[in-house]
Formats: sequence, structure tokens, C-alpha cells
Amino acid sequence: MYKKSILAVFLIMLLLLAGCNVSRETSVEDRQIQTKSVVNKPVRNAELKQASNKVLEPAQKAQEKVVESTDNKPKSEKPVATKSDPEETAQVHLLVTRDYGEAMIFNQWVQVQEQQDALSLTTSYLDVKTSYGGSFVNSINGLESGYTGKIGKREKSDWFLYFNGLLAGKGAGDIKVKRGDVVWWDYHDWGSSTFTPAMIGAFPHPFTNGVVLAYSASARNAADLLATGLGRRGIEKVQLQKVNDAILNKRHCPVIVLGLRGEIIAIPAIQALNSNPQRTGLFCSFTDSGFKLLNAAVQEEQIVEGGDYACIEATASGMGDTNPLWLAVAEDERGLERAVSYLNQGKVNPDCGWGVVLGPQGLTPLPPR
Repeated sequence: MYKKSILAVFLIMLLLLAGCNVSRETSVEDRQIQTKSVVNKPVRNAELKQASNKVLEPAQKAQEKVVESTDNKPKSEKPVATKSDPEETAQVHLLVTRDYGEAMIFNQWVQVQEQQDALSLTTSYLDVKTSYGGSFVNSINGLESGYTGKIGKREKSDWFLYFNGLLAGKGAGDIKVKRGDVVWWDYHDWGSSTFTPAMIGAFPHPFTNGVVLAYSASARNAADLLATGLGRRGIEKVQLQKVNDAILNKRHCPVIVLGLRGEIIAIPAIQALNSNPQRTGLFCSFTDSGFKLLNAAVQEEQIVEGGDYACIEATASGMGDTNPLWLAVAEDERGLERAVSYLNQGKVNPDCGWGVVLGPQGLTPLPPR
């Protein structure tokens, strides 16, 4: 009996020792698995991905008021602005400026979604506040519409939308954008300022569907060169005609007038444009001796006389007019060469979006700063 008791105790001790070994081995294995799960845990990977796509707060976006970003890494779930050629992907040129392009707030080629409207595109990249049910843009990146300045000198400033170089005739939410379009917002005074229905900054818009190139008597060769340059920009329908009143007054498509100042000012339609700059939005008028440059308040700012000068500017019949009139007027043959060369380079400097005077000293934006 005593031997049996000793044997039973011995067996029980063996079983206990074996149990401890099993328990210890399982514990080590569990710790190894847990260590792997910390590194490769699927949930953790998802969290990292979500963190990298964190949506920027408006305050963060407001700090991105730059002319061109050198950092194109994704910072949000929203599309990322890039500087690549719009021909490579479905992109739209989005610009936000103030005072007729004098100050640049945003200037990027951005991704566009199918059937996206101009308002949605803008809100994807900037902090936008609207009113009147969302149809009126009241603020972009904290710059609000309203009265500014001191009492007695208060100005009414608003946001104006130019789509493909034309002052929009409908709300941004009703304008569908597509690859290659130009959506340009500018914040400027409109109380005492001129009405500007068209601009040149979206070039080669609005000529992508065709243009009449009307030249003065001495500008035929220059017109041929410009027509060739427009063709290189993908504008296949370029109709060359000698300029006259009918072409200017009854425009069935966009028109570019290219000519010498001395020949252009003899046309009655040009004289009518010269007499009403506040309505036409032309910041350069033509005199018997040269060019008169007007500021944003349509007051004389500068007189330019002498050779080698040229002026490029645009006007239209009103908001939403899809047949604008461009004027590329030069003082002499050298000025014509400057105007054609500037347009044939394929783009217009953003700070010259509402017009430019070309001369020996370089570019003068319109209206003059």
C-alpha cells in the first residue's frame, strides 16, 4: 500500500511538470504571434493610410495662398493641385487673384471629375463660403465680399468668375468644367471701377472653336504668322479678313483685330470703344499720337508714345458673351512683331490677365499698377 502511494505521488508530480512545460511553450508562442500582429496588424495599416489622407482644415488651406506650390505630395482626400501639362491628364487651370491679377492667391492645374461644376472644383482646393443658397460666392480663403476702406472712400468689392476668359453669365454651380478649361476668380472693386466682360489671361481660350482674325492694311503678313501660331495651339478654324465695322459690330464668333494704331483708329467701331472704357473694360485707348493707359478707376495713368509698342486687350458685349473682341494694336512693324511673338508663345502671363502693353522695357500689365 505504501509503495502504491509513493507511485501515485510520483505519477502526479510527472503530470504537473509536463503541464508546466506545455503551458510555458504555449506562452512563448503566443508572445511571438502578438509581436507580429503589432507590426503587420491589418487594422494598423488602415489607420496609417487614413492618417496620410487626413482632410485639411480650412485654416490649413488658408495658409496655402501661394503662386505655385513646389510640394505636390497628397495632403488630403481632395484632388491634389499639380503643375503638369493639362494635355497629360484631365485637368483644369484654376486661378484665384485680386485686383485684376495684381496679387496671386492660387494658380494651379488641378484634377477635374466628370461632370464637375466650377463651384465644386473651387471648393475642392480653397476655403469657400457662399450665400443665397450657394449660388453666390461670398468668400474665398477668408477674403470676403463687401465694403472696404474708410468712410467717404468705401469701395464695394466682390468675387468675379471668368470662365475661359469670359465673365460668367451664370452661377459657378451651373458651369460644367472639362479638361483644358480655365476657371479664374478675381476679387476687385466694382463700385467706381470699370465693367470688364472679357480678359486675355485664358489664352488660347476663347478661340478653341474658331476665330476671325481681322487685320489692318499693313498687318497682313503679321496676321499670317499669328494664324500659324494659333494653328499650333490647336485652333484649326482661323478665318483671315481685312478689318471693317461689320466684322466688329456683328460678331458670329470671337474676333481678333490685329493692326497698326494709325489704321485702326480710323474705324468707327474702334472710336466707339475708345469713348466708353468704363463699359468696355479696355484699360488702353488709342489716341492720335499713341496709347493712353487707364487705371482700374478708368482714370488716365500714363501716355505711351513712340515706336516698338503694342497693346493686347479684350472686351465683349456683356456677361456671358461667347464672341468677344480682342485688340492687338501696335505702333509700328516692330510692335506688330512683339504682339504676334507674345501670343505665339502660347500663354499670357497671369499678372497680365486683363491686358498688356509690350515695349522695349518689357511688359506693362493692364490696368497699370
